[in-house]
Amino acid sequence: MPLEDTADLERVLTEPNVKLGQLAFPFLMLVFFTMSSMLLTVKLVAERRSSEQRGAPSRPTLAAIIVNRLIRLVPLNLLTLAFCALAYEQFVAGPLAPRQLIVEQTACRSHWWLNVLFLSNYNTQQPCLPHSWYVSADFQLFIVIATLLVASFRWPHRTPLIITGAIVCSFLGPFLTVLWNDFDPIGPLSLHEMRFFLLDSPFMARLYTPFYNNLCWSVGGMVAGLLYDRYRELSGRSGHATVCRTLNQFMAFTFFLLLVFIRLTIEASESSDGRLWLAACYALYKLTAAAFFSALFLRVSLTENDFPGSVVIKFGAKLYYCVYLIHFPIFRIMFSNETSIVHGSTELLVWMGLKVFFISYLLAIVLHLAVEKPAMDLLRRIIFRTK
Repeated sequence: MPLEDTADLERVLTEPNVKLGQLAFPFLMLVFFTMSSMLLTVKLVAERRSSEQRGAPSRPTLAAIIVNRLIRLVPLNLLTLAFCALAYEQFVAGPLAPRQLIVEQTACRSHWWLNVLFLSNYNTQQPCLPHSWYVSADFQLFIVIATLLVASFRWPHRTPLIITGAIVCSFLGPFLTVLWNDFDPIGPLSLHEMRFFLLDSPFMARLYTPFYNNLCWSVGGMVAGLLYDRYRELSGRSGHATVCRTLNQFMAFTFFLLLVFIRLTIEASESSDGRLWLAACYALYKLTAAAFFSALFLRVSLTENDFPGSVVIKFGAKLYYCVYLIHFPIFRIMFSNETSIVHGSTELLVWMGLKVFFISYLLAIVLHLAVEKPAMDLLRRIIFRTK
């Protein structure tokens, strides 16, 4: 889409609170790492308990866990990949389309295997489906959390040590990345770097997309899942009230710390002091954010099982990966076909985002019912011999 007069957008990037927004807005997507990890933990713990009650082997195998995840991700991933590699050019036109096709479709034809292996978050120079980094990081974090859970099932007395080690690693990832790289960890502050964010941005390539820098979100979800399994069947109302009160206090405390570390991170990024302090503040900001949202999800899960709209949310969770994988191609198709020059503004970006979301959601319903669900059922019948 050709834009003119982007001064309004450039001005927004210079406003005092823009860095606050850059630190807060990623929560809208990164918290899904927490929800995914929490759901995995609750499911595996429940399956282990059910197996013990039946007298069957009590530990689910890591291979079976990973295969189930691949069944969930692979069909739609391959469909989206095939579309962008083979049919993209049939849907894209406009003055900017040729350059877009050269960059994205050519990358999909030469680097498709990285997406198939869920390693696209480490292909930042010639990315196929740039947004697919999230699905790759999610799968890598899934393997890490599943491995930690299987280890805790095998050596339950070492579970506190396993969790402590995971928390330490969650801190070291972003801490060492910021310490050893010379860029602003808050994010890019130019429209050019945002437009080609995965092609030439050290922030995205080294800090935002690697799975180990997002480990804290998944570890928080794992801890929340373990606590949910422990406290969801409290017999006494007083005990349940005590747990909820403790969670409320913990959320208030971590939210306060989150605000403090956000402020310290912004100040450290604007000062000329050493990067050691900046790295520590940034890593603690991520840890406290993960702790707050993990406690929030645990609090909601313990008290709001069947709230109004829960059916819609549960169905939306089934569509999540579908919506995410197709939204970027839809965005490209919708707005690369524009030939008229448009005035660049924040209102335009909001309108574009809402339009893409609703179209992606409607198309995701069709793809889920017509392609994704039948393919998943077929693969489960073939691999696990289930009816």
